[in-house]
Amino acid sequence: MLIGMRWYKHTPVPTTYPSTDYELAEQVERYIQQCGITTEHIGISVYDATAHDYLYTQNPDMYMPPASCIKLLTGITALSRFGIHHELLTSLSYQGQIENHILYGDLCLKADADPLIRDWEWVIQALQDNGIEEVCGHLKLQLQSPRPLEMHDSWGRYDMRKESVPILFRGEKEVRQSLLYALKQAGIRVYSTTPVKAVGNWQHITLQQHELQEICTPMLLYSDNVLAQCLWTWLNARQNYCGEVLNDFIQKELGLIPIHTKIIDGCGLSPDNQLSARFFTTLMRYTITKPELATYLQEEALPLAGDPERSGTLHWRMNKGSALGKVAAKTGTLNRKGVTSLTGYTETANGHLIIFSIMNQGLNAETGRNFQDNICEILTSKME
Repeated sequence: MLIGMRWYKHTPVPTTYPSTDYELAEQVERYIQQCGITTEHIGISVYDATAHDYLYTQNPDMYMPPASCIKLLTGITALSRFGIHHELLTSLSYQGQIENHILYGDLCLKADADPLIRDWEWVIQALQDNGIEEVCGHLKLQLQSPRPLEMHDSWGRYDMRKESVPILFRGEKEVRQSLLYALKQAGIRVYSTTPVKAVGNWQHITLQQHELQEICTPMLLYSDNVLAQCLWTWLNARQNYCGEVLNDFIQKELGLIPIHTKIIDGCGLSPDNQLSARFFTTLMRYTITKPELATYLQEEALPLAGDPERSGTLHWRMNKGSALGKVAAKTGTLNRKGVTSLTGYTETANGHLIIFSIMNQGLNAETGRNFQDNICEILTSKME
């Protein structure tokens, strides 16, 4: 656990914190002056994980919307608590007897709030394979997340449409209705006007399973807002919807006191989210204390600049120069607030592992991204 770090209250006067690498600091400061971006619009935190020291900071404790970089917090919270290979299970079982293609008993859908479940074809196929054409009984639901996914008022009108929300995140009532409708369309009747009391043990029919990494990889690589908000909902459901799951992780695992933070959602669509560049470098420092997690993020889940197979949201960025193939990072953009962010890992020319976070506000997306890319170019060309 990383301890000894605290939240710092944002001061309105931009401050550059002392750097242990004065040559790097001069290069960055010179670039900032050349590009004409005022320091009140940027927050930078660069940490050398090999030398265990900060290389450069600029307004590292200034709070601003992190945009989609908050997906790192959502994903790392889930992955560290449950593990990369944790399985989300969705099963169908029955209790009763099957006679002449009629199940005299109950069906039970037990679902672990899996956002990769998009339809009911697997249920229909399993019932048909078991020769069930009618169900004289009840459809029972055991949902790990019975409440619908929350869409925040601070989101843009078209940020996330209801129809894009996976089935198991639409609330218990709609899950039931959609499953019954799908069965009806497939010619499988479910009725309980004169139900027969189900007896006997529950019999397994079929199972769908996905590992947590199957959700986190596309969420981080392509910045999938729906998957991120579903994962945030999944985490909160496991804590009885207390709404503090991410803050709990910040306190218990990062050793930070989230006094001045504001976390509204798990996907970054809300402009009311407030985090700092130093927070993100602390978060990424935490990952390297867990080798499997760090390897997964660096080698699979985060976009890699210049890699045609996993450039993700870094597509067309840093496709040349010293940063090519050396920057694995999560991007963030919130156009209506002029916010762009970039957080991740890189490597200097002398082989040091660098953790960095660069946050901009009040700039158009192109300017913010170019600024971040050029800072990465400076970092990756650094030599002792």
